[in-house]
Amino acid sequence: MLVACAGPKLATPEEIEAAEAPLDAPFQQKRAIVADDLLLELSANFYDAVGLPALQPELHELQRATDGDHDEYRWTNKSGGVEVPLRFALGETEYAILRNATLRVMHRGPMTLRSVASGHVIVDAATGMSNLQEFRIEDGVVRSK
Repeated sequence: MLVACAGPKLATPEEIEAAEAPLDAPFQQKRAIVADDLLLELSANFYDAVGLPALQPELHELQRATDGDHDEYRWTNKSGGVEVPLRFALGETEYAILRNATLRVMHRGPMTLRSVASGHVIVDAATGMSNLQEFRIEDGVVRSK
């Protein structure tokens, strides 16, 4: 098991890049996702790759929590609408979130890069537009329902 941030043997930059590539690959496909809710869970090594929303205090709320294993950021779109959604980006994948978004940054454990868009989800990609209940990218694999 390759550990992202800590462990008995530190990984070389080449080992880290080789482990990141398959997890990151699905996010390099151009797509726009509009969803009610979003969970982004990632190892700290991916944190700098995430584009975070601009916070407008009259429209959005941000709460932070930290424990030994992870930091968690929770955004709420108080208006709950499409006028000023919470906007995130990871690679070529862009998200517009209408209600709630959680970013969980893991400091220990295996390398992780996962997103789960849920509620009413619309995905606009090169293959066309889809209306879904969930759009998930996890372990380098895209799943939807």
